[in-house]
Amino acid sequence: MKKIITLLIMALLFVGSADAQKKTRKKTSRKARTTATTKVKTPTATPIGEPQLVFDMTRLTQLGKEDYEKALAGDAAGQFWVGNCLSYGGEGFPENHAEALRWYYLAAKQGYSDGDWGNACFEIGKAYDTPSSFDNCVKENNFEAAKWYAKAAMKDDRQAQNANDYLQSLLHYKLITQAQYNTAMREAGAVGSSKIQEMQNKESLNKKYAHFYGTWTSARGTTFTITSGPYLDLRGAGKFSGEWRSNGELHVSFGYPDEINLRYSNGNLYDRDGRMYWKIGN
Repeated sequence: MKKIITLLIMALLFVGSADAQKKTRKKTSRKARTTATTKVKTPTATPIGEPQLVFDMTRLTQLGKEDYEKALAGDAAGQFWVGNCLSYGGEGFPENHAEALRWYYLAAKQGYSDGDWGNACFEIGKAYDTPSSFDNCVKENNFEAAKWYAKAAMKDDRQAQNANDYLQSLLHYKLITQAQYNTAMREAGAVGSSKIQEMQNKESLNKKYAHFYGTWTSARGTTFTITSGPYLDLRGAGKFSGEWRSNGELHVSFGYPDEINLRYSNGNLYDRDGRMYWKIGN
């Protein structure tokens, strides 16, 4: 009888031990899945790769041929312009956004940007930000977009400010984390950059002068609209320009010598002598 009781106790202990092991395995498995899920917060960027299409030279314009030959030889400017032509279907190239992105990528790897016509890094940032604009040849990846926008913002061309605006927008709408933003800036060499500091100063002015936005009318009936400081959008003012100065004044010019510096106070803009020149409209 004692042997039977001893055997029953041993059997119960064995079953209990097996159940405990199963529970441990389940907890470990659940923890592993949770850890794996955490790691996938920032998806791996879709590779862009090399160009895939070969174009019929007889269909290209002379300029298109020259750019294509340069691009094939590894010239960054040629690669950028082939990308541009493919984006818009110019110089005899067919419109093909996916292929355009591949040529932009080659130009961007060489650090190329065109002062007047655009920025290869900016185009790549857009592709990861809004893949539909490049025929969805890459998957949306906000962190990857941020890294390319940061690189684009460092270039000396007309797209640099746009790139910075897009980058700030990703952070503002929490599409990237602060840590990801910091990484993007660091990889682009933008940390401590005077160029980035200048852009951020302009953004501060935009916020500081937000209450100026609207249509303004002078005593003589001239109007202008402030849509986004520190620059002015003109409405019915003829030749006209204006900008916010660092001392807080709005410099308005109708062409030299017809210029004036204005200060804001209680809903109106005044000149240095205290005379009101402009008032806010509807």
